[in-house]
Amino acid sequence: MKKLIFAAAAAALFLPLSAGCCSADDEPKWEACGDLDGWSTVRECQDRVVAWWDKRLNAAYQKQKKQCSTAECPKKLQEAERAWIRYKDLMVQAAYEAAGGHEAKQTAIEAGENARYQMTRQQALLLEQLSAE
Repeated sequence: MKKLIFAAAAAALFLPLSAGCCSADDEPKWEACGDLDGWSTVRECQDRVVAWWDKRLNAAYQKQKKQCSTAECPKKLQEAERAWIRYKDLMVQAAYEAAGGHEAKQTAIEAGENARYQMTRQQALLLEQLSAE
């Protein structure tokens, strides 16, 4: 049951990958985005990184869903997915506000996006671990 509860906590919004972004073996690095010039270029890079992890998370979620052995399992997994999305969105907003919100727009956006990246990455790795067991 613990495995199901943890697995059910994984999910994410589906963000389209930019053309040519990343193969399954070519993990984009969040840190590399900071080396780029221009705010919009950095944001595009960050969006590609999060989208890559989001796609990976979705694949792990689908794998876990297929491994369900009871009729209730997919329902619990979906319920947990929705709860996790709400939690993630609130944490991103909290990180944005804690970094100054509208008063410190660029810094706050970076904090919010970093939270979105970290949470999506952690959920993907957790669900992959659980679906491999």
